[in-house]
Amino acid sequence: MRNFAPDPVPEELLKRLLQIAHHSPSGFNLQPVHYVVVQEPKNKKALFHACFNQEAVATAPTIVAFTADRNVERNNLKLSLQIEIDAGHMSSDEAEEMYKFAQMYFSHAPIGLGWVAKLFAPIYRLFSPTPELPAVYKKAWLHLHVGFNVMSFILAAQSAGLSTCPIGAFDPWRVKRALKIPRQSVVPLLVAVGYKREEPTKKERLPLDDFIRWM
Repeated sequence: MRNFAPDPVPEELLKRLLQIAHHSPSGFNLQPVHYVVVQEPKNKKALFHACFNQEAVATAPTIVAFTADRNVERNNLKLSLQIEIDAGHMSSDEAEEMYKFAQMYFSHAPIGLGWVAKLFAPIYRLFSPTPELPAVYKKAWLHLHVGFNVMSFILAAQSAGLSTCPIGAFDPWRVKRALKIPRQSVVPLLVAVGYKREEPTKKERLPLDDFIRWM
């Protein structure tokens, strides 16, 4: 949907949709994704310019910027582990082991996995399965988690009778400046959300069988 009705989306409904998105999976339960809900005309105008004058940004009553924190392990790890302990999902000893592993998993220091992976992962991969560590591929790791959240949000909005338009073409620097998003955050996607003005044109797709391999 690119041409939305002007009717505002109730705040409680938006909160419910964002709560669903917030429950999307995240590595180490770090929950790196944050949400900036844009409704003020002056902020929407700044976004419209940063998004190359896209119609969905101009007409949607709400734009949600999905951002992710580059320093999430520093900011959220201890808190998320404490929540797991308080909920009875892990013991203090298990949380301590998880903390040490996560610190190494994200570390760029000389003794951390990030530094080691940069040097030896291409060789080690020849002999054993090797993950793409967030210490090395942090931006890709954050984009993946934003993707989980965006899809949950879009599906929930559809179920609630709303329409959406994911927006990936924009100037990230201008978006961050307009919305006062911290420098350490990345902004992979924006989502325009509102009520449809008219029935959207159904997109045609290439044959599904051309995209499936059965093995």
